[in-house]
Order: sequence, then structure tokens, then C-alpha cells
Amino acid sequence: MPSFFFHRRLAPIAVITLLATGCAQSLFLEGERAYEAFRYQEAIEDLTRLVEKWPEDTSALRLLSRSHLMINQYEEAAQSLRQLESMGALSPEDKVAFAQTKMNMQAYDEAAELLEGMILDQTKANLAAAFLASCLNIQEIRSDTSIFELQKVNVPGLRTAAGPTRSGDFVYFTGQSAVGRVTSSDPYNGLSYTDLYRSRLDEIGDVDWVPEPINEINSPYHDGYACFGSDGTLMALSRTNTGETKRLKVNSESVSTIQIYYSEWEGEQWATPRPFPFNESESMFAHPTILPDGKGLIFASDMPGPNAQGGMDLWYTRKNGDFWTIPTNLGPAINTPGNELFPSMRHPDTLWFSSNGHRTLGGLDVLYAIRDAEKDTLARDRDPNNPEYLPPADWLAPIHLNYPLNTASDDFGVVLDDQGLKGYLSSDRDGLDALYRFAAEPRPIRVLGRTLVDGEETPVGGADIVLIDAGDGSSISFTTNADGKFEIELPRGRTYRIQIQTDGFFVEDETIATSKDPLVSSMEVDLTLISLLRLGDEDFVRAGLNGEPFELPEVFWDFDRATVRDAAKPSLQTIANFLKEHEKVILEVQSHCDSRGSDGYNEKLSQRRADAIESHLLNIGVDPDQIVSIGAGEYRLRNHCDNDTPCSEALHQENRRTEFRVMGLMED
Repeated sequence: MPSFFFHRRLAPIAVITLLATGCAQSLFLEGERAYEAFRYQEAIEDLTRLVEKWPEDTSALRLLSRSHLMINQYEEAAQSLRQLESMGALSPEDKVAFAQTKMNMQAYDEAAELLEGMILDQTKANLAAAFLASCLNIQEIRSDTSIFELQKVNVPGLRTAAGPTRSGDFVYFTGQSAVGRVTSSDPYNGLSYTDLYRSRLDEIGDVDWVPEPINEINSPYHDGYACFGSDGTLMALSRTNTGETKRLKVNSESVSTIQIYYSEWEGEQWATPRPFPFNESESMFAHPTILPDGKGLIFASDMPGPNAQGGMDLWYTRKNGDFWTIPTNLGPAINTPGNELFPSMRHPDTLWFSSNGHRTLGGLDVLYAIRDAEKDTLARDRDPNNPEYLPPADWLAPIHLNYPLNTASDDFGVVLDDQGLKGYLSSDRDGLDALYRFAAEPRPIRVLGRTLVDGEETPVGGADIVLIDAGDGSSISFTTNADGKFEIELPRGRTYRIQIQTDGFFVEDETIATSKDPLVSSMEVDLTLISLLRLGDEDFVRAGLNGEPFELPEVFWDFDRATVRDAAKPSLQTIANFLKEHEKVILEVQSHCDSRGSDGYNEKLSQRRADAIESHLLNIGVDPDQIVSIGAGEYRLRNHCDNDTPCSEALHQENRRTEFRVMGLMED
């Protein structure tokens, strides 16, 4: 389990039986006090003694199950919950807890049976609905994405390791020492407290994994889950609340919570950590991540406030001079009634985090969310230095990562390289927190497309489509099915220009750009086809809906030639048929050259090409008043192949083209 990531009950414990004796009552109260103070191991010891003597004490069984769940002892929790089930004493809250336990144990069908048809208050109902949806779609969620290779990292001398982050020549992480005598332990789980460590990166970016403790930071209690500003001189971290000393501080319930601290690099070592000003001891504040611009902070907290969703939520604060703005909840697109933890951002528009309230295989699962660019315009235009600047509240639905990055255990604390192709992950899938190295195997992106005719969802079956790579000029051809749909695989990070080779249509000047993100496995595109027949509609012409130039894929030119290719003649016949049918339409023919040759020569060559098209159309019966021919030279290159840039013949061919445009209608 992720050490000290949150201390919070899964659900309120309702006492529904009377305790039989004073001894039983005393043991229960001791166990309850330990539970309330997050001393779950101590609570388990007290409550176990109680249920051994009074095995039908439902209150003790209920609290015992919750205590086991809080430290991820699922088999033990299930044993207590089964006893409650056999007595018919499972409350709705018990069923949610039992369902979550079964999910952690990968018994998804049994979990779904518990959750179906439940009546709960709204918060718990939302959480139960999320769990049920995950169970019902478990085959999809647990399917192997197969783009990742995962390898466990062994850190010598440490019992656990988690929460990696990179700064400069080091990877920092949180761990528990496996050597030496443990002088104190966390009553939360009975294990030793965690410290902050670092390991050096070598010249090729690999880690030696020899842990070096950060002694000037580490206290006698929990320290870890650090993050750094872009220049490496500011550190923010989670640690047990000690104020600005190394002495434990407690809240009104005599409990010491986790708080966020910061430290500045002093040239040779880190300064004594100081608490962030928004900390307050009654709530948890943990897992800070400094935004790429260095002026904002996202963190996890269970504090109350506007838009708080329940559990641990992600919040945002921004630095204004020496002050930090009042934290703002990231909202329901990110936060749920469950727990959202371990945020990180390698890019200003992408937020990584872990949650058990979204789609989940059982425990904490890794997700990422992207800002909604369409709803983000106003926020982006604001001055980040303005104290009223807030992060965009609009996020697209978080994307869940399937197996092997996520499992039924807790998976959290992702850190990626600049390209997003490899990184490290924390997980307790083998029983204890450990680091896992992963690398993405870039696979082609599956492109799912359909044709839309004139803005309507009218399929064009059997349409021949050509995609031309804007980089190297290579092409990919395919044909739509009877429903006007297609499915192809394309390389990542490429841009393609679209052409259609079906008579009677041209395609809007559109492109397809495939994502560079290795986590994006598919994309959907719509190809808008324009029917040539619509060009004869007077209202259509006058409205200017056809004012953009269009191309016919066969109408291209050989180098330094102005002879109409045979391949172009069928398309030109289609144009001629249309013009003869619609005698008022005036068509512009604009021809182009590639960059080779002088500007003046290319102007003349492009005009000869436009004139050649005009002559061909006139020879097959088109009225000369319907044609306007223009030579555009090399001034409107489609790609980067200018006079100073060497390019392939395929790319030069892209520029040796002719475009058509309906100019309007002849006056009566």
C-alpha cells in the first residue's frame, strides 16, 4: 500500500448491537479510539481479541473489517465481512466496503452482485455506481494494452520504495530502510516511518539505484513524496506535521496529520523544511506537484471547501509574490467521492493522478486527464501573475490505463520522461510498495473514420481515399465500406493531407494529424466530402459555401511540363459535364509550380498549365466565358519545400498542382 497516502475511514461505522459486557465495551472503545486516531494496527489487535471472545459482535466485526481495509489487508477484511454476511448484518455501507474488498481480490462478479440495486445516500451511491461500472466492464478495463513493458526495480537496502520524481541528475523517492534497528514505527500500519532518498542518473539517463538519504530533510517521522521546481532549487514534499521543528504536532483529536512542506536549495544542501501557509492540522495535505511554470501547486487533501467531492480531492493554489492563493478544488471531472491522489504534470495540459473513484481494477489506478482546449480559452488568456488567476476547471474525461500499468492493487506515483515514452510507477502489486520501470512500445494508431457528405451523415460507400504524408510525400490508399466507414493504422506523430479519387466529389482541404502520445491507441475522424452537383445551386454559390479551392487528385503536373496527363482527363470530364449542365457557373482554374527554377520562369510555367486545362475544357465543349485561368507560380507552396530546402520528388509533386474554385454566377 502507498505509505501514509491518506488516513481516512471508508465509511461511517454505525454501532447496531449492544456490547455484551464491560470488558467487551472496554476493548471496543480502545479499538475505536485507535481507529479514530489512524492507529489501525493497534485497532486490529484490540478488536481481534474482542471478536475471538464474542464472535457475533457485529460492531466489532464491522470496525475490524474497516481497520484491515485501511492497510490493504483484503483477505482479513473479507473474513470479518463474511461473518457479518452470514448473520445477515451487512449494512449498505458494509456492502460497498465488501464490494471494494472483492474487487481488490479480483472477484468482480461477486462485487457486482453486492452493488446492484443498492439504495444509498448520494455520495456513497456515486461511489457504488463507479465500482459497479468498473465490475461490469472489467474485461475491457483489465485488457492488456500491450504497449508497455514493465520491470520491477530493486533498491538495495530498502524494504519499500515509491513516489519517484526526477530533478537534475537524480531520481528522488520515498522508502523504508531494511537495515538497522527500527526505533519507531507508524501506528497506522506498524511499519517503520518513511524517509526521502535519491539515486544518481548516469550519462544515458539510467539510475544506479544506490539510495542516498536526504538527511537534512528527513525527520523521525514520515518524509517523502517530493517534487521540484523546473530549476531544481525548490522542493515541496509530504511529511508528518512537525511544524518548523522535528517535534510532532497534533490536532484537536491528538492526531498528527500529513502536511505539505517546502525547502530551498542552499548551494550544498536543502534548507530546513517549512510548512506551506495553507496547511491546517485538522486535514490531510499531501502529494504536492509543482506546475511546469513553477508558480502553481496541485496537491491532495481531504479538507472541506467549495466543490469538495469527498475523500481525498485534488486542489490547486498559485503563488503570487510571497503569497499562495486560497486552494481551489479541481472539480468533479477530476475528483470523485473516492480518493484522488499523487498528481503529476509533465506538460501544462496533462494531469496524471491515481484514483479509486473512477474506473478501477480494485485499488488506486493511474489515470491522466487533458484540459478541454475549447473551454480553456479565457483561462489561458489571463495573466498567470494575476493573483486571481485560476487553473482551467474544464477537463476532458480522465483516461484509464489498463493492465499492466494498473492492477487490482494500488498503482500510483507515475513519473515520465520528456517524450512520455518511459518512466517509473509505484505499486504494491507484490505486497509492498515498489518501483517499476516501464517503457512504451510505440504502436501505430488505429484510425476510425467515416464520410460526411455536405455536412450530412450520408455515407459514400466505395470511396477511394488517399492520404499523403506531409513529411516524406508517401501515400496510403484505402476504400470506404458500404456504410462510408473505414479503419486503418497510421504511424504516430505524422500529418496527412486528404484526397478523394471518387467521381462527383471533392474533399475539403483537410488534414489528419496523428498523436505523438504513446498512450493514445485510437482516434476518430470525419471526412467531409463536397458533391460537385451542389455547385450548381445558385443559393449555394452566392452564399459562398464553395468559396474555398478544391483539388482533383489526378490533376497534377510533370516537372517542367504543361501537358495535361491522361490520368487527369476523366476528372476534367466530370468538371466539363458539370459546367455544361450549369451554364451560369464561372470556374477559376489556378495552377502551381514547385520551387525549382526562377520565380519568373515558374510564373510563366504555371500560366501555361492553367491555359492547358482551359484549352482541354474548351475542346470538350465548355463555354469559354465559364473559365478563368490563373498561373500562381511558386508563391503558394503546400509544404516546406522552398528554394532553400532539399526535398524528395514526392514532396515537390505536391506543389505541382491545379486548384479549382467556383467564383460565382454570370449575370443575366
